[in-house]
Amino acid sequence: MPAKEKINQPDSSNISFFLQKEWLEIQLANKRISRIVPIDLGFATIYAGEIQNFKQKKWFLYGSLTPETLSNGLDRIFTQAKAEGVYLVESNFNLSRWRPEGALLEKKVELTMPFGTYVMDLQQSEDTLLANMHRKHKKNIRVASAANLAVREGLPSEQVIDLLDQSYGREGGRDHGITLPYLDSISKYAGDRLLAIGAWREDELLGVLMAVYDQKRGYPLHAARSNQDNCGASHLLQWEMMRILKAKGVHEYDLGGARPQTDDPRLQGIFRFKSQFGGVFEPCFYWEKVVSPLRKKAAETVENIQRIGKVFS
Repeated sequence: MPAKEKINQPDSSNISFFLQKEWLEIQLANKRISRIVPIDLGFATIYAGEIQNFKQKKWFLYGSLTPETLSNGLDRIFTQAKAEGVYLVESNFNLSRWRPEGALLEKKVELTMPFGTYVMDLQQSEDTLLANMHRKHKKNIRVASAANLAVREGLPSEQVIDLLDQSYGREGGRDHGITLPYLDSISKYAGDRLLAIGAWREDELLGVLMAVYDQKRGYPLHAARSNQDNCGASHLLQWEMMRILKAKGVHEYDLGGARPQTDDPRLQGIFRFKSQFGGVFEPCFYWEKVVSPLRKKAAETVENIQRIGKVFS
């Protein structure tokens, strides 16, 4: 991956960063949004992705506020949205951490989906972290160690893409949408806050794990494993990432989106995998807020006209 540039990030005590601006820049380049809108919250800046459809505007949020700053922060977001003629603000990003439920409902937002994450307390000793894991996870880590897998930092982007292709191929050939330019831009933007590690059996790459971290937490971004992985590479990589973050003084490891209420077998498997590391489940929510009911009605009218036009075209 290319050389990294160190870029200052907001204080994680006020805002969950999650490379939010980078996600938006990628979407802007792919013409999925119309523009990136900075929102000054006083203590930090959060960014919204704006979509315009015949002057009807809605915002998508990719960052999230901590529970302590949520109330005042949302007030500022909704005030600016209304002033700029936006009809809807929503957050449905898997790496956002909007909570708690009561504080969100006080702002009269509609909760559109419950999900959550498992959080590992890295201030515990390594022995305690291992002891809290499910016996199968501990066994897989031992198997990987016994197989002499080597965990190394720094990964060629092409090999990351190859393993992602293999992983998603096992899931029915779904498109993961991750490209070399995307990986390069993430590496450049995240700077030294990006960790990319791989599990190797001699010269064969069996698994990859990418994570970003701030002053408090580490967050996995992408993970994949080879079709030849039969010795616990995925489990070993998660464990080694925890150890690396712990050594850097990071307090927590946030395992990412986990959906306890789903009929999707793939998502059920992800939930089980993350739950068995022994972390504490932290519920979060997708949500949306209608800022202007009148403008929302106008936007729905435009969409209906466009839908009818496609039928007769």
